[in-house]
Amino acid sequence: MDVTEIVQVVILGLLQGIAEFLPISSSGHLVIAEAMMGTKHPSAALNIALHLGSLGSILVVYRDRIVRLAMNRRVIGMVVLATLPLVVIGVPLKKLFDLLEERHWTPILAGAGLLLTSFYMFRSQRIPGGTGSLEEVTPRQALLVGVFQAIAAAPGVSRSGSTIFAGLVGGMTRQGAADFSFLIAIPAILGATVLYSKDLYESGETGSLKLLLIGAAVSFVTGIFVLRWLLKVVVAGDLRRFAWYCLGMGTCVLVWQGLRLLGTPGNLN
Repeated sequence: MDVTEIVQVVILGLLQGIAEFLPISSSGHLVIAEAMMGTKHPSAALNIALHLGSLGSILVVYRDRIVRLAMNRRVIGMVVLATLPLVVIGVPLKKLFDLLEERHWTPILAGAGLLLTSFYMFRSQRIPGGTGSLEEVTPRQALLVGVFQAIAAAPGVSRSGSTIFAGLVGGMTRQGAADFSFLIAIPAILGATVLYSKDLYESGETGSLKLLLIGAAVSFVTGIFVLRWLLKVVVAGDLRRFAWYCLGMGTCVLVWQGLRLLGTPGNLN
């Protein structure tokens, strides 16, 4: 374990902790960074560590509410209902995107996904808060949010941005939409961890335990601060900064990839 490896893991942990919760898409930024630097995906073991760090962030920030809702069968049922589209739609989509990745199309998808996320954020800014709280979420709202979460399997499409937007469209309050978005992230992150565990088993790679702990710790601590800040931003209804960022980043990525496909000096690969 050298200094370079530690720096890389810290950067990945920061990226996971920030982009997992902010509506800017962690998967999209990872794809773009890989395309620019010519690097490969983090190992399956490191992916598991980073995601467990993010999961820990949610459990800490929502610990009181999770304990309170543990006895609320209705809300638990809505969380399960919102997770079903992820299994039915999200898993096949991921396989499709993995195929496209082999053909080097994922940076283009990430750019387009960021533009879609930008649209969600601009629209979320204009949608007045509804009246449905977390405890009052309906099956229709849960399914709507779940479908948007499944679509967010696409690179560049923010999971948090998509689900908060869907919750607002469905008539939830800003606080309720944010809370439900991050509560359903718990089974989503657990599912991603299971998929990475399968990859880990097939590859046989384990990685350095110290590096894994560093990555998980950075992702965990960063995620706590980012999640708490984002909840305040969502409730205040100020999502324009994320909308403009995704619009600018998505446009730049598509221009860059268009030049690459044309074989001009803009080709960075």
